[in-house]
Amino acid sequence: PPPRANADESYYRGSLDSAANSSVIDLLREREALTPDSTKIVFIMVGDDQTARLSTAVRLSRFLAWRGADVEVFEIPDMEQDINTAVDGILQWMMSGGEIAIFDSENGSHRRRSEIASAFKCVEGQYFNSIGVVFIEVIPEEFPHARHG
Repeated sequence: PPPRANADESYYRGSLDSAANSSVIDLLREREALTPDSTKIVFIMVGDDQTARLSTAVRLSRFLAWRGADVEVFEIPDMEQDINTAVDGILQWMMSGGEIAIFDSENGSHRRRSEIASAFKCVEGQYFNSIGVVFIEVIPEEFPHARHG
C-alpha cells in the first residue's frame, strides 16, 4: 500500500492525543454536573434475571473503566446474606480508593432496596462527603410486558 500522507498522520495523532487528554476532564465535568456533591457512586442492579443483571453490570463496569473510573462489580448471589456485610465490603473497597461500585443482587423488593439505600446513606459524611445511590432496573428483551420507548 502507498505511504500515508503526513497531514493524515498528524491529523489522527492530534485527535488521539486530545481525545486521551480531554476524556478524563470531560468525564469529571460530566460527573460533577450530574452528582455535584457525591464523592462516591453506587449503582444497585435490580431485576429478576440474574444473567441479564450481571451482563449489564459487567458492560457498565467495562465502559466506566474505559472512561478512567476506578470501578468494581460486587456480585452478591446469596439473597439471605446480610445487607450490612455486603455494604461493608463495598465501603472498605471505596475507602481504599475505589470510586464507583456496582452492587449486583436481586434487590427486588421495595423493602430490600430501601434497606440498601439506607445502609449507604448512614455512612454519608463519616467516611465520604456523600455517596450517590443509583438504582438500575434490568428488564430482559424477552420480558413480555417490557415497554420499549
